[in-house]
Amino acid sequence: MAPPYKYECQLTQDQRQTLEEIVSRGMHNAREIRRARILLLCDCSELGPHHARKFVAQLLRCTEPTVTKTIQRFGDCPGDCGSGSGIRKCSPSVGGVGHQRGCEAR
Repeated sequence: MAPPYKYECQLTQDQRQTLEEIVSRGMHNAREIRRARILLLCDCSELGPHHARKFVAQLLRCTEPTVTKTIQRFGDCPGDCGSGSGIRKCSPSVGGVGHQRGCEAR
């Protein structure tokens, strides 16, 4: 059995809803939509499917390091980036912004 990942993605119900809106509306650029899909597919909370990163990379036609870095950036943020919903926590440009002013992980 593989050791657990250093970074995990645990989304709240509100965060999942925000990401699902980003994916379904299609009003964001392709990079943001792909990052939202990565977070949704790798969600290890009770609500998420928690797929393996290799599977997610194949499914979304990206590399495994892209999946890992997206999850890492989401988890690195200490919390409130000033982005409102908290979903933009270090997830690079999910929803249009990365780190906001005042974010310690910037």
